[in-house]
Amino acid sequence: MRNLFYIILSLSVLSACSKETRIANKLNGEWTLTSLEITTADGWSNFPTNSGVLTIQKGNPLTYSMEITYSLNGANEVITLSGNNIISADNEYLAFYTVAGDSMIANYRMLTLTDTDLQLEEYKENGMKYMLIFRKK
Repeated sequence: MRNLFYIILSLSVLSACSKETRIANKLNGEWTLTSLEITTADGWSNFPTNSGVLTIQKGNPLTYSMEITYSLNGANEVITLSGNNIISADNEYLAFYTVAGDSMIANYRMLTLTDTDLQLEEYKENGMKYMLIFRKK
């Protein structure tokens, strides 16, 4: 009977730590952009010079700030986002919302998430694809 109690207790502890919570714990912290690939609608890949930081803080909801600077074909671009994150129900997408939470700014597919590495992919309406690789500080 005592063993049954410990088994039930173990299962309840394991189920209490949901996959979304584990993902939120891994995402928490400061991430440095290490690679950026931009693929055009016709399939050309570019690897621009880049720098950037993504900071995600645990909470309900997750909050974030991201600033990425890159240079492509002589033009400098800056992406600055901040607001709330929502992890999709299937734990595959990380949605970036405004601070008010009323409109989505970006929706990134999480291709890789480990304790030290994060790989995000975003498809733009113009057919461009952005692949971002971050390393945790």
